[in-house]
Amino acid sequence: MLQKLHDTNQMEIEMGHLAEAKGASRATKEFGRKLVADHTRADGKVAAFLKLRGLDVKVLATTTSADPAHAVAADQGGEVFDRTFAAQMVKDHEKAIDLVEGAHRATSDEQLKVLYGELLPVLHEHKQAAQKLAEGKGRL
Repeated sequence: MLQKLHDTNQMEIEMGHLAEAKGASRATKEFGRKLVADHTRADGKVAAFLKLRGLDVKVLATTTSADPAHAVAADQGGEVFDRTFAAQMVKDHEKAIDLVEGAHRATSDEQLKVLYGELLPVLHEHKQAAQKLAEGKGRL
């Protein structure tokens, strides 16, 4: 589960950088910066948790190739990029929320419950922000 979280964080950081570079609107660029900052922080929490358990997140990390859905967004430009990116971020964050909520319910490890509980509000915030972008509501 923590490996999946790490991989998810890395993908969202990458997508955030892409939004900063290719976003047509200020809101998309701002959301990209927020994704980079928040998912970097979240990945740091995952790494710190693993370190306390004597593990290194880099050892658990997988080498994932680019997701085709993310590649479609990367190939777009301008307002088309913004719409494609926002829609993908809604989907990504819905998946991440489902993953973390399921893990939160399934674990009996209190420290993991705390970690998951810290990650969920930010994921929900990102999903809402992405929905606003997808609806064309501009600023986050």
